[in-house]
Amino acid sequence: AAGKRYPWGLVGSNSLVGRLASANNPDFSLEEQTPYAELWMGTHPSGPSVVSATGVGLKETIAADPAAYLGAKTVERFGDDLPFLTKVLSVAKALSIQAHPDETLAGQLHADRPNVYKDANHKPEMTLAVTEFEALCGFIAGDELAANLRAVPELRAVVGDVVAADFENSTGNKDELAKVFTALMTADSDAVAAQVDTLAARLKAKDDKTKTPVDHLAQRLNEQYPQDVGVLCAYVLNYLTLKPGQCIYLAANEPHAYLAGECVECMATSNNVV
Repeated sequence: AAGKRYPWGLVGSNSLVGRLASANNPDFSLEEQTPYAELWMGTHPSGPSVVSATGVGLKETIAADPAAYLGAKTVERFGDDLPFLTKVLSVAKALSIQAHPDETLAGQLHADRPNVYKDANHKPEMTLAVTEFEALCGFIAGDELAANLRAVPELRAVVGDVVAADFENSTGNKDELAKVFTALMTADSDAVAAQVDTLAARLKAKDDKTKTPVDHLAQRLNEQYPQDVGVLCAYVLNYLTLKPGQCIYLAANEPHAYLAGECVECMATSNNVV
């Protein structure tokens, strides 16, 4: 299994990724001050696994006799490579808001920018919580977003009155939702920073008993990434807390961000992220 060290990972032996890497690799030395974020199990070239009994790469092992390792029906449908990638994630702080392209877009991105988009595969994925696990996943309902555009003046200021009003009048039309999200994510960074500062000051002065769970999340996100547009996205995307054993499924093109906790992911053999 291949491990990944990113700043958002849990640190040292607090990280399931770190503990698994240590248990499965005699040459691995667990460092208590180092974040261990992801453990990959699969054949993707960005993190290929090795068969411990032979020392040969998993991809090369399968390629020597695909039908024996994958089964004839799998080879017929998916080809000679392992059709899925499994990861363990140990998340200490929020990852970036992202989406994974569908097959058509993935092929275009890989052809145009192969140095960034490493493969032509789509990346639907399922996330299974190992511990309590927090995530932003997909958009909130139209009536909730309309209410937030009225109740969170900083969000409305960044989106703009015209776009906000058009969405409210459209009763949640997808095209108008796209305009709201586009306006938010492409807004001037200085304007976003100023509004996030205003939001943070307003929430700090607000009685904790009157704050919503999303208010508390926005405060935490701003502590992790001050003045970032993702703080405002807390009022646009679904905020979920999974219990161990619960799952979420993320289809292609669904915006999402993992926030905290540990999980196992299973996805198509792809590492394409937008």
